[in-house]
Amino acid sequence: MKKIILMCSLFLSTTTFALDCDIPPHYIFIATKNTYPSSVFWLSGQSDSPVKNIQLKSAKDSNLLKIIPKNLLEPHILLQSDHPLKIGQSYAIKTPASSDIQIYARDFQTKIQNNPPKHLLKWVAMPHFLQTKFVRDTAFGAYGSVSFKLKTNWETNDYLINVKISKNANFSQYQTFLENPFTDQSGTTKIQVGFDLCSNANDFVFQPNQTFYAKFDLVTHDGKVLIWHQAPIKFTTR
Repeated sequence: MKKIILMCSLFLSTTTFALDCDIPPHYIFIATKNTYPSSVFWLSGQSDSPVKNIQLKSAKDSNLLKIIPKNLLEPHILLQSDHPLKIGQSYAIKTPASSDIQIYARDFQTKIQNNPPKHLLKWVAMPHFLQTKFVRDTAFGAYGSVSFKLKTNWETNDYLINVKISKNANFSQYQTFLENPFTDQSGTTKIQVGFDLCSNANDFVFQPNQTFYAKFDLVTHDGKVLIWHQAPIKFTTR
């Protein structure tokens, strides 16, 4: 890829999006906020060109990220380093200048930590629908997002959540969002998902009075996936 695209997120102003929607990236680079020697990384998106030669580099280490051919979160792409990342080193993502693939890495830079969680990741409180944010009139059409509160037994910086949302209870068609959970000022763990203004949202703009179904897979920093086996959570946007 020629460069890391610094594309704006869903919740920035439409003025900023006017500058960026003509060059949307092929992929978004996703990682837990805490990273450890065994941590893995993800790409979300699609391109007809192959993904290759993505590296994590620090002052004393260069680490090639290899694609794991099959994973439980496809179509997301799983990337694993070719050797353990070094504790205490600060890594940044590097991509070859000759590549046609564009990746938005959210200014990714991470310092590798010691002592990852040793107990099994599990649910403490299942996700509960909170609210919809919907904007009808922008220069790029309508867009929206939905948020949920939840709780696990891990710190939010150590795991991701793969949210699948469908308009049908049988999930014959669905959209998938791989996201970082976060803790708000009140101490509540939340996750917020939605399309940015540059994406083709199709029927998933989350406008009011629509009914959806959601599933939530938990994903550890090292790529282990706790698949959602419960019935889908039904919610109606408002």
